[in-house]
Amino acid sequence: NYANNSKSIFDGTNWNNSPAIYWDGDKPEAKYDIFGYYPFDKPASVDEYLFTVALDQSTEATAEALSGYEASDFLWAKAEGVSQMATVPLTFKHRLSKIVVNLIKGEDYTGEIPTDAIVSIHNTVPAANIDLASGMVVMDSYVTPQSIRTKKVKDGVYTAIIVPQRLQTRRPFIEIVSEGVSYLVESSFVFRSGIQHTVNITLNNSPDKVKIEIGGEIEGWD
Repeated sequence: NYANNSKSIFDGTNWNNSPAIYWDGDKPEAKYDIFGYYPFDKPASVDEYLFTVALDQSTEATAEALSGYEASDFLWAKAEGVSQMATVPLTFKHRLSKIVVNLIKGEDYTGEIPTDAIVSIHNTVPAANIDLASGMVVMDSYVTPQSIRTKKVKDGVYTAIIVPQRLQTRRPFIEIVSEGVSYLVESSFVFRSGIQHTVNITLNNSPDKVKIEIGGEIEGWD
Protein backbone atom coordinates (compact mmCIF):
# COMPACT_ATOMS: atom_id res chain seq x y z
CA ASN A 1 0.00 0.00 0.00
CA TYR A 2 1.28 3.48 -0.89
CA ALA A 3 -1.09 4.96 1.69
CA ASN A 4 -2.24 3.13 4.78
CA ASN A 5 -5.23 4.60 6.65
CA SER A 6 -4.39 8.23 5.91
CA LYS A 7 -6.81 10.55 7.72
CA SER A 8 -8.40 13.29 5.58
CA ILE A 9 -9.73 16.46 7.23
CA PHE A 10 -11.58 19.27 5.43
CA ASP A 11 -10.56 22.71 6.68
CA GLY A 12 -13.35 24.56 4.91
CA THR A 13 -11.37 24.98 1.70
CA ASN A 14 -9.11 21.98 1.15
CA TRP A 15 -8.73 18.36 2.16
CA ASN A 16 -5.59 17.66 4.17
CA ASN A 17 -4.19 14.15 4.65
CA SER A 18 -2.25 12.87 7.63
CA PRO A 19 0.12 11.29 6.84
CA ALA A 20 0.48 12.97 3.45
CA ILE A 21 -0.05 10.85 0.32
CA TYR A 22 2.34 10.98 -2.65
CA TRP A 23 2.21 9.28 -6.03
CA ASP A 24 5.12 7.02 -7.00
CA GLY A 25 7.22 9.25 -9.26
CA ASP A 26 9.07 6.23 -10.66
CA LYS A 27 5.82 4.71 -11.98
CA PRO A 28 3.87 7.50 -13.70
CA GLU A 29 1.76 5.01 -15.69
CA ALA A 30 0.75 2.92 -12.68
CA LYS A 31 -2.90 2.42 -11.75
CA TYR A 32 -4.18 2.48 -8.19
CA ASP A 33 -7.22 1.35 -6.24
CA ILE A 34 -8.24 3.90 -3.62
CA PHE A 35 -10.92 3.47 -0.98
CA GLY A 36 -12.17 5.65 1.82
CA TYR A 37 -14.46 5.20 4.81
CA TYR A 38 -16.09 7.26 7.57
CA PRO A 39 -15.96 7.72 10.52
CA PHE A 40 -12.18 7.46 10.85
CA ASP A 41 -10.75 4.71 13.02
CA LYS A 42 -7.62 2.62 13.42
CA PRO A 43 -8.77 -0.83 12.24
CA ALA A 44 -6.68 -3.83 13.21
CA SER A 45 -7.66 -5.56 9.96
CA VAL A 46 -8.57 -4.32 6.48
CA ASP A 47 -10.39 -7.56 5.65
CA GLU A 48 -12.39 -7.82 8.89
CA TYR A 49 -12.82 -4.40 10.43
CA LEU A 50 -15.06 -4.78 13.49
CA PHE A 51 -17.54 -1.90 13.50
CA THR A 52 -20.20 -1.38 16.17
CA VAL A 53 -23.16 0.99 16.07
CA ALA A 54 -24.02 2.99 19.18
CA LEU A 55 -26.63 1.49 21.48
CA ASP A 56 -27.83 5.01 22.31
CA GLN A 57 -28.16 6.97 19.08
CA SER A 58 -30.02 9.82 20.77
CA THR A 59 -26.83 11.34 22.19
CA GLU A 60 -25.77 14.73 20.84
CA ALA A 61 -22.41 15.57 19.30
CA THR A 62 -19.76 17.27 21.44
CA ALA A 63 -16.49 19.04 20.66
CA GLU A 64 -14.70 15.71 21.18
CA ALA A 65 -17.15 13.16 19.80
CA LEU A 66 -19.74 12.56 17.09
CA SER A 67 -23.37 12.08 17.97
CA GLY A 68 -24.43 8.50 18.60
CA TYR A 69 -26.29 8.45 15.29
CA GLU A 70 -23.48 9.90 13.14
CA ALA A 71 -20.85 7.67 14.76
CA SER A 72 -22.98 4.68 13.71
CA ASP A 73 -23.48 5.68 10.06
CA PHE A 74 -20.64 3.89 8.25
CA LEU A 75 -19.84 5.34 4.81
CA TRP A 76 -17.58 3.75 2.18
CA ALA A 77 -16.25 4.63 -1.28
CA LYS A 78 -13.81 3.16 -3.80
CA ALA A 79 -12.14 4.31 -7.02
CA GLU A 80 -10.47 1.56 -9.08
CA GLY A 81 -7.70 1.82 -11.67
CA VAL A 82 -6.93 5.45 -10.87
CA SER A 83 -4.09 7.22 -12.67
CA GLN A 84 -1.99 9.85 -10.97
CA MET A 85 -4.04 13.03 -10.59
CA ALA A 86 -4.30 15.96 -8.24
CA THR A 87 -7.73 14.98 -6.91
CA VAL A 88 -9.37 11.57 -6.76
CA PRO A 89 -13.19 11.73 -6.71
CA LEU A 90 -14.81 9.37 -4.20
CA THR A 91 -18.58 8.90 -3.98
CA PHE A 92 -19.46 7.68 -0.50
CA LYS A 93 -22.42 5.40 0.15
CA HIS A 94 -24.13 4.17 3.29
CA ARG A 95 -23.19 0.53 3.93
CA LEU A 96 -25.38 -0.17 6.94
CA SER A 97 -29.18 0.05 7.19
CA LYS A 98 -31.43 2.86 8.39
CA ILE A 99 -34.86 2.59 9.99
CA VAL A 100 -37.34 5.45 10.24
CA VAL A 101 -40.20 4.97 12.72
CA ASN A 102 -43.29 7.15 12.30
CA LEU A 103 -45.72 7.32 15.22
CA ILE A 104 -49.31 7.74 14.00
CA LYS A 105 -52.37 8.64 16.06
CA GLY A 106 -55.03 5.91 15.96
CA GLU A 107 -58.78 6.57 15.83
CA ASP A 108 -59.31 5.99 19.55
CA TYR A 109 -56.03 7.51 20.75
CA THR A 110 -56.70 10.29 23.26
CA GLY A 111 -54.58 13.42 23.00
CA GLU A 112 -51.64 14.08 20.73
CA ILE A 113 -48.68 11.91 19.77
CA PRO A 114 -46.24 12.07 22.72
CA THR A 115 -43.28 14.39 22.27
CA ASP A 116 -41.24 12.73 25.02
CA ALA A 117 -41.39 9.16 23.70
CA ILE A 118 -38.38 6.87 23.90
CA VAL A 119 -38.34 4.57 20.87
CA SER A 120 -36.09 1.50 20.90
CA ILE A 121 -35.25 -1.19 18.35
CA HIS A 122 -34.91 -4.56 20.07
CA ASN A 123 -33.14 -7.82 19.23
CA THR A 124 -30.59 -6.56 16.70
CA VAL A 125 -26.88 -7.37 16.65
CA PRO A 126 -24.95 -4.06 16.85
CA ALA A 127 -21.63 -5.33 15.42
CA ALA A 128 -20.44 -6.13 11.90
CA ASN A 129 -17.25 -7.23 10.18
CA ILE A 130 -16.50 -4.97 7.22
CA ASP A 131 -14.12 -5.69 4.35
CA LEU A 132 -12.69 -2.23 3.73
CA ALA A 133 -11.36 -3.26 0.30
CA SER A 134 -14.80 -4.28 -1.01
CA GLY A 135 -17.28 -2.55 1.30
CA MET A 136 -18.92 -5.88 2.15
CA VAL A 137 -20.69 -5.85 5.53
CA VAL A 138 -21.42 -9.05 7.47
CA MET A 139 -23.19 -9.16 10.82
CA ASP A 140 -21.00 -10.58 13.60
CA SER A 141 -22.98 -13.67 14.59
CA TYR A 142 -20.95 -14.09 17.79
CA VAL A 143 -22.28 -10.86 19.28
CA THR A 144 -25.41 -10.92 21.44
CA PRO A 145 -28.46 -9.01 20.14
CA GLN A 146 -29.06 -5.71 21.94
CA SER A 147 -31.57 -2.87 22.13
CA ILE A 148 -30.84 0.39 20.33
CA ARG A 149 -32.34 3.72 21.37
CA THR A 150 -33.31 5.76 18.34
CA LYS A 151 -32.65 9.41 17.56
CA LYS A 152 -35.62 11.78 17.56
CA VAL A 153 -35.86 13.61 14.21
CA LYS A 154 -38.98 15.58 15.13
CA ASP A 155 -42.22 14.96 17.01
CA GLY A 156 -43.47 11.52 16.00
CA VAL A 157 -40.44 10.59 13.87
CA TYR A 158 -37.47 8.55 15.08
CA THR A 159 -34.51 6.95 13.32
CA ALA A 160 -31.53 4.67 13.91
CA ILE A 161 -28.68 3.01 12.03
CA ILE A 162 -28.80 -0.80 12.19
CA VAL A 163 -26.33 -3.47 11.08
CA PRO A 164 -27.76 -5.36 8.06
CA GLN A 165 -29.37 -8.57 9.31
CA ARG A 166 -32.47 -10.72 9.28
CA LEU A 167 -34.82 -11.16 12.22
CA GLN A 168 -35.93 -14.66 11.28
CA THR A 169 -38.86 -15.12 13.64
CA ARG A 170 -41.48 -12.88 15.16
CA ARG A 171 -40.04 -11.28 18.30
CA PRO A 172 -40.08 -7.98 20.27
CA PHE A 173 -39.02 -5.45 17.64
CA ILE A 174 -40.00 -1.84 18.34
CA GLU A 175 -40.93 -0.38 21.71
CA ILE A 176 -42.36 3.07 22.42
CA VAL A 177 -42.32 4.25 26.04
CA SER A 178 -44.11 7.43 27.10
CA GLU A 179 -45.34 8.56 30.52
CA GLY A 180 -44.76 5.12 31.97
CA VAL A 181 -46.75 3.32 29.25
CA SER A 182 -45.00 0.82 26.97
CA TYR A 183 -46.20 0.03 23.44
CA LEU A 184 -44.40 -3.08 22.18
CA VAL A 185 -44.55 -4.36 18.61
CA GLU A 186 -43.42 -7.82 17.57
CA SER A 187 -42.35 -8.64 14.02
CA SER A 188 -39.83 -10.37 11.80
CA PHE A 189 -37.76 -8.03 9.63
CA VAL A 190 -34.91 -7.83 7.12
CA PHE A 191 -32.44 -4.94 7.37
CA ARG A 192 -30.68 -4.54 4.01
CA SER A 193 -27.32 -2.89 3.38
CA GLY A 194 -27.58 0.65 2.04
CA ILE A 195 -31.37 0.73 2.42
CA GLN A 196 -33.61 3.07 4.41
CA HIS A 197 -36.65 1.24 5.80
CA THR A 198 -39.79 3.02 6.95
CA VAL A 199 -42.09 1.60 9.64
CA ASN A 200 -45.39 3.20 10.66
CA ILE A 201 -46.66 2.51 14.19
CA THR A 202 -50.30 3.35 14.91
CA LEU A 203 -50.94 4.03 18.60
CA ASN A 204 -54.28 3.46 20.32
CA ASN A 205 -55.41 3.98 23.91
CA SER A 206 -54.69 0.34 24.69
CA PRO A 207 -51.04 -0.73 24.31
CA ASP A 208 -52.37 -4.12 23.18
CA LYS A 209 -53.93 -2.58 20.06
CA VAL A 210 -50.80 -0.98 18.61
CA LYS A 211 -50.42 -1.69 14.88
CA ILE A 212 -47.34 -1.91 12.66
CA GLU A 213 -47.12 -1.21 8.94
CA ILE A 214 -43.92 -1.88 7.01
CA GLY A 215 -43.53 0.99 4.57
CA GLY A 216 -41.31 1.52 1.56
CA GLU A 217 -37.58 1.12 1.05
CA ILE A 218 -35.19 3.77 -0.26
CA GLU A 219 -31.72 3.04 -1.56
CA GLY A 220 -29.38 5.54 0.09
CA TRP A 221 -30.40 8.56 2.12
CA ASP A 222 -29.28 12.11 2.93
